Amino acid sequence: IRLPTYAIGGISAENLAEVIGVGVSRVAVSSAVVGEKDPPGAARELLCVLNQARNDAHGAAQAASPSLAPSS
Repeated sequence: IRLPTYAIGGISAENLAEVIGVGVSRVAVSSAVVGEKDPPGAARELLCVLNQARNDAHGAAQAASPSLAPSS
């Protein structure tokens, strides 16, 4: 059974990529958004970092897995 893992508390744009990098699939952020002068901008920044970290993690996982395509 594969269950999602959540990280809650202390998540910021500065450490979000590291959190995703250890295999966390979901994060909860509040002070990283509402504690900023520009909450919508902070949310956009977090989303950008999250998407990049997920893409990086997905690419690393694909590179580590053997291809299922038949070799020529």
